[in-house]
Amino acid sequence: MIKRYIIDVIPKVFHFKKPAGTSRGVYTERRSWFVKIQDGSSPCREGWGECAPLQGLSCDDVPEYENLLLAACREVEENGVFDAEKWKRCPSIVFGLETALRHLEKGHYGLWDTCVGLRYGQSQQYTQLFSPQNLLTSPHSARLRPGQPTPG
Repeated sequence: MIKRYIIDVIPKVFHFKKPAGTSRGVYTERRSWFVKIQDGSSPCREGWGECAPLQGLSCDDVPEYENLLLAACREVEENGVFDAEKWKRCPSIVFGLETALRHLEKGHYGLWDTCVGLRYGQSQQYTQLFSPQNLLTSPHSARLRPGQPTPG
């Protein structure tokens, strides 16, 4: 039997060029987990999402975070659906998995049919700028702003 989804989780640590101050301290790096979901019947079709709780700020910043994320991904692989209600205590996991599933469904970064989603999400420049492959291979920290080129 072919699985409906094949999921990979890719951890990444972004190192800031300058420390970032918050109400809870100063950050010099940020941990993130990229979720890649492939269509089991057509592995060349994929969707990407990012799960990134803020250290010391997010309610789902817990020591067992990575294990929770892997468990949620296993459930999606086994059941073929994502139960967002079950995982609502982990909003960054819900965000990342729902984004990846929506990206897979739409086939481009215009995840919603809005003027912004259609205008930017389907453009080649936007796709290259925000591609997870670009982020995962970049030695620079991720600080993306609309209208500005990526660090490089």
